[in-house]
Amino acid sequence: MAPKLERIKPMKGLEGKMEIVDVNTHFKKGVGLLESGKYQDSIDHFKRVLKANPDHVDAMHSMSKALNQIRERGVALQTVQRAIEVAKKQKLNTVKIDELKKTEQLIIASIDNPEAHC
Repeated sequence: MAPKLERIKPMKGLEGKMEIVDVNTHFKKGVGLLESGKYQDSIDHFKRVLKANPDHVDAMHSMSKALNQIRERGVALQTVQRAIEVAKKQKLNTVKIDELKKTEQLIIASIDNPEAHC
C-alpha cells in the first residue's frame, strides 16, 4: 500500500513571507538589462537582490546607475552613497570605493545639469 501524502503547511506566522531569491541570478539579469538600456527592469532585479541582501554593494552601485538613467537622481545619489558607506564598512578595496565615488560624482553632475545625457 502506497503511503498517504499530505501537503506540508507553512510554519505558523511565515505564510506568504518566504521568497527564495537567487541573488546571483537576479544580479546578472539586472546587469544585462542595465547594459541593454532596460533600466526599470534592471532596477526591479536589483531590488530583489537588495531585499535578500541589503548590503550587496554591486547591486546598489548598478541600481544607482539605472536610477540616474531614468532621472530618479535623488534616489540614485542616496543609493550610491549608501553603497559607499557599506563598502567602507566591509573594508572593500580602494579601487571599488573610488569607482563608487566616480559614479557619485557623475550623478551629482547630472543633478547640477539635468539636461546632460547620463
